[in-house]
Amino acid sequence: MLYAPAGVLLTINMKTLPYVGIASVWWELEGNGWKYVLLDLGKTIKKECGKLDMLAWQYNTVGVSDAVTMGNEGMRFSLPSRDLIADSLETVTFAQHHDACIAIPGCDKNMPGVTMAFTRHNRPSLMVYGGTIQAGYSQSLQRPINITTCYEMHGAYLYGKLQDYAKDKSREWDDDAVLYDVV
Repeated sequence: MLYAPAGVLLTINMKTLPYVGIASVWWELEGNGWKYVLLDLGKTIKKECGKLDMLAWQYNTVGVSDAVTMGNEGMRFSLPSRDLIADSLETVTFAQHHDACIAIPGCDKNMPGVTMAFTRHNRPSLMVYGGTIQAGYSQSLQRPINITTCYEMHGAYLYGKLQDYAKDKSREWDDDAVLYDVV
């Protein structure tokens, strides 16, 4: 059977149960703290939809991580990615004849793309926010740090206020030591 690998074992289910598309704005990207959260959350939602007698189809769409693109040419693609996300969700929803859509974005540019798609396909929709990158704590700075700390560090480096730790061989550098100059 064509749909057996997706978990649909009975043909009658294809005719009677509602189809729900579960769109995770997920991709595998090292250094992106919430990459697997979105995929795993989508799997959980798919499983729960199955318990409610819905046929859930999980797929992903592209997304841009501002944390990765900040300060380089990739920034030019962050805002336009909303349209690409909206187009892809709209395309899959219509092409696969989904009765509803549950989308899981995880970045501030991804959320508008998801809601744009919802208004286009005008089907029951739910957005589950995947969350932001969790803050941490720097042992060397003895203070909390977050994504903004990284932006501050990048700016300090550009203005010559942060040393180039890659060239400094006088000591062993770890993640906390790199942030030492950002006080």
